[in-house]
Amino acid sequence: MVMMRLAVFDLDYTVWKPEMYQIYGPPKLTSISSDNDSHLLYNGQKKSQRKNNSNRKNGTCTNSSTGLYSRETIQYSQSIHNGKIVTDQSGTPIEIFEGAAYAFEQILSMQREHKNKNKPNTDNYDHNSYENMDGIQIAIASRTDCPDYAHQCMKWLTLPTSGKTLSDCIDYVEIDCVHSKRFHFEQLRQRTGIPYEQMLFFDNEYWNIETVQRMGVKCIYTPDGMTIDAWKEGLD
Repeated sequence: MVMMRLAVFDLDYTVWKPEMYQIYGPPKLTSISSDNDSHLLYNGQKKSQRKNNSNRKNGTCTNSSTGLYSRETIQYSQSIHNGKIVTDQSGTPIEIFEGAAYAFEQILSMQREHKNKNKPNTDNYDHNSYENMDGIQIAIASRTDCPDYAHQCMKWLTLPTSGKTLSDCIDYVEIDCVHSKRFHFEQLRQRTGIPYEQMLFFDNEYWNIETVQRMGVKCIYTPDGMTIDAWKEGLD
């Protein structure tokens, strides 16, 4: 069985929704205030100021007519600043997919477990085998249209369980709107020293899956965004 050492994720509609080209202006931090037991309201925004920027995958949880966010939306749009979520300029939330949050948390857990293990003190110990058991690292390979927006979202968005930002969790980043996924993986191979056969890739665009799969990387297609089942499939 091949030990996976690098989990690589596309961003737009794999790690989060909506895609950066779909949002209205750059991301911002939006304050929220309690409205009732099941919803929270935009703070200080008039309905006339909000833009109906519905997601093409019907995944965005914005109610543009009432301005209400569900608690689940708030959970996956939470920022590093208490009481504020990450949205675009119109108030549309930028949400981490549940499966992406789950995968990142699982990797963090693996890394903690590995860090707590001590290397055996023996001359007969195979140190190469130990390196093969190292905790999985996280990389991003994205051709997003708005790299600056993506970097800002990674700095602000937090995981619901650990509270860590996406940036805190990510070890390697390849983002631009010019180069192919093949180029991104060539760069990751060069930077990490990890062979393609020990990489795992998740993407919502099938043509990217086909391109990277030909390089020897194990690829999982996520047409509806990252799911918990997709992560488990990748580890099988």
